[in-house]
Amino acid sequence: MNKLRYAGVATMLGDGRVLIDGGVVLPDIDASEIYDPATASFALAGAGVYGNGDSPVNAALLTNGKVLEILGPGPSCTDDNCDDSHDAVLYDPLASTFTATGSSTSMRVLIDGYDTATTLLPDGTVLIAGSGLGELFDPVSNAFRSSMPMVTVRSGHTATLLADGTVLVAGGQDAGGLVAGITAEIYQPAVLTPAPGLFSLSGDGRGQGAIWNPQTGQIASTDSPAVAGDVLSMYATSLFDGGVVPPRVAVGGRLAEILFFGDAPGYPGYSQVNFRLPNGVAVGPAVSVLLTYLGRPSNEVTIGLR
Repeated sequence: MNKLRYAGVATMLGDGRVLIDGGVVLPDIDASEIYDPATASFALAGAGVYGNGDSPVNAALLTNGKVLEILGPGPSCTDDNCDDSHDAVLYDPLASTFTATGSSTSMRVLIDGYDTATTLLPDGTVLIAGSGLGELFDPVSNAFRSSMPMVTVRSGHTATLLADGTVLVAGGQDAGGLVAGITAEIYQPAVLTPAPGLFSLSGDGRGQGAIWNPQTGQIASTDSPAVAGDVLSMYATSLFDGGVVPPRVAVGGRLAEILFFGDAPGYPGYSQVNFRLPNGVAVGPAVSVLLTYLGRPSNEVTIGLR
């Protein structure tokens, strides 16, 4: 790394690189870095736009590829010098720039960072939950709006998106520092979006997948098995329309290279995913294929592989 840092925030970008920001940074506090796994190297990511004493304390990768960073009190922040002029920043990895965005609709304590958890929802908004309050950030309008209050005041908790589109908020401490650690609650969005789905030849989402070789048009099955390095195509449901963050596809437990994902031609509401079969997968007539999108796994189907 280029900077000595602790208590920072790390966010994987859509292209596989990692944005590292926030925390205590020496010799200066305003220094973000990008780690590139392809070159195993770090590079500076551009100057932040944080207010006096503020620091990013949690973050979420948005479906448009940008990163929402929620600001809280940094190491140099005191009651007299914290800057409340903005509560979040957006990092654009294409331009390598930070931009101030939005102001909290609730009390500043909601996003004094260490009391909150951020969760990207299937509709592209971000749930920010903590201190008994809840807010949603809408990347289209770059604005916060209030959500339902939490059942329990809690801090230091987790917030996990579940397969059915709800969010499990669990653990942490309540105002007295005790009770919340053994409790949990569910956040339910106004509209539930099911987990991503893959198609099978049987129609029930199990067994032989409807996954084909786009050059031959043949299904990758026992009769016409695929081989490592082949490019295969499949349709999926519940991917974000217009999103730039790619899904992950695992074949036999190994991640495949994603070559394309987007709207399926002629099939409104469906997405097409093209991927290259990885090396090192154990061959057989029923090799598992699993898609994960925004942290939620699909059903598992199979292909023939030789």
